[in-house]
This record gives sequence, structure tokens and C-alpha cells, in this order.
Amino acid sequence: MSSSEEEINFYSPKFDALKALNTKDVKVPCPNAPILDNISKFEMNSEGVVSIKGVKEKKDEKMEVPQPSTSTVKEEPKIERFLPSQGLLTVKRRPVRNILTRMEVMSGPLEQLRICMELRRRVKIITRRAHQIRGFCEGFVEAFDKHWNLAVSDVREVWSRKKSNRCNTSEYGQELSKEQCERMRRLVGIRVPNIVKHKITRKREDCERFVSKLFLRGEHVVCVILL
Repeated sequence: MSSSEEEINFYSPKFDALKALNTKDVKVPCPNAPILDNISKFEMNSEGVVSIKGVKEKKDEKMEVPQPSTSTVKEEPKIERFLPSQGLLTVKRRPVRNILTRMEVMSGPLEQLRICMELRRRVKIITRRAHQIRGFCEGFVEAFDKHWNLAVSDVREVWSRKKSNRCNTSEYGQELSKEQCERMRRLVGIRVPNIVKHKITRKREDCERFVSKLFLRGEHVVCVILL
């Protein structure tokens, strides 16, 4: 074998890679070998076998050991890593308390008010002013608290007041008549329940109106009568 043939022979110790690349009709020992752009893709395992990174070799089917089914495998008992005293702390939370829960545990006169609310019985509530009785309201109690603040629905309200042809609303220091107040409320979009006057004397008048929902402060409540 001449020196030029030894330089292009892959098994020769005088192999010249640059000359083999520039020479035509070079016999490649493994024509089906994959083309790699970097020698770092090859790796050698502990047994001295060279393989390509990322390509898994097919295992011999005869060498595969059948794995036992999960039904026959016994699960190992779990070992507790913490002692019972080292577990999570159990915190006793207070129950939620609001006006709805407080109404259920009322006692005394407020308990009778709760029964009227549950049975949907109408009640008559006497109201007061600063120094005298103002009138009364009739309706269904929807909610209440220990201060006798009441939320009432379907209310019929009757009260007495001083007779006056003027409205308390003033604009720029001038008093407005009731007709002017009604006109201003319509422009703004405020709806006021109609007031019916029954008994009119020279100084006082008795009024009545119907309201769908009304809130009464406890300081204005004199007593509650069951109807």
C-alpha cells in the first residue's frame, strides 16, 4: 500500500483527515453511520462502549424482566414523620355573629318580637317626639336588635303635626311653598309618599301615609302592641 493510500485509509496510523476530505472516491468504513457536526455528541460509558448522546439503545426483549402487577404488591405502611404533639394546631374559631344570629337568641320581650316576625303578625308601634307622643305605625317586623331599632315593611303611619302652609326647605334664605317643593322633587326624581290629612283644626292636623319599608330608631319607640 502506497503512502498516499495510507493517508486516506481510516484504519491506518498515517491517516490524514484533511487529505481524505479533499480526495474523491474515499471509501467510508460505515456508509450508514449518522452524520454528526460535533464530536462532543459521542460519549463513552463505564464499559468502554461509545454511543451517541440522546439516542437510546434498544434493549434486548429477552433481557427484560416482567414487573409484578400492582395488585400483588403490598403497600408499605406510612411512617409518621411528626409526633402527635408536633402536628397542626387546632384553633377554635368563634361563630359568626351578626344581627341575624343575634335575633335567634333573644329573650324576654324581644323574644316575643321575634315570634311575631316569624309568624308574620302585624304589630302597632307607638312613636314619640322629644316631649310627647307623635303617633303610631302598623306593619310587619323584618329585623330588630337589642336597642329596639326596627325595620318594618308594609307600613301604615299615622301622626299629628302643627298646621303649616310653608315648607321647611329654603333656598338662598327664602322659604318655599309646598307646591314649589313638590315641583323641585319631581325635577330631581325624588318620590315622597302621598300624605292624606284626616282631621284638620286651626293649629294641628292628623296625617296618614303608606310606606313600603321604614326604619325606626329605638329612641323613638315607646311600645310595641301585637295586633
